[in-house]
Amino acid sequence: MFALLPKDEAFFDLFDRMAATVDEGARLLAAMLDDFTEIEEKAKQIRNVEHSGDHLTREAIEKLNRTFIAPFEREEIHELVCRMDDVLDSIENAANRLALYRVERPTQDAIALARVLVSCTQLLQQGVPMLRTIKKPQALLNLCLDVHKEE
Repeated sequence: MFALLPKDEAFFDLFDRMAATVDEGARLLAAMLDDFTEIEEKAKQIRNVEHSGDHLTREAIEKLNRTFIAPFEREEIHELVCRMDDVLDSIENAANRLALYRVERPTQDAIALARVLVSCTQLLQQGVPMLRTIKKPQALLNLCLDVHKEE
């Protein structure tokens, strides 16, 4: 069987890279809270990851603006990319505030919440590649439900 239009994998590659970047930011924040030393340096590392996420977000939106036929609804692509960027922004904001307010040590709730965040970003990394084919929509839905349970 052949397709009338070539499948553009570039969007999916960007989604994968963005999900990996969100996961990296979450892991860095969790590591910061687990080993609460050198906070300014760790916040800087998170800031660099967030800037990488901003670059990927711009790249995806620019690609969307140049693409005649997108792999799925344009609004959905925009929403997906922007929501992942929002998560990275929140991670950066949390790290910056920990440094800015010179928090002496994180609460156990903050540490637990960072671990939940990492669990959710790992689920995100599992789910995003499923968008390429959506041959198993129930598996993707189950991952979404797992994220909802985690939060």
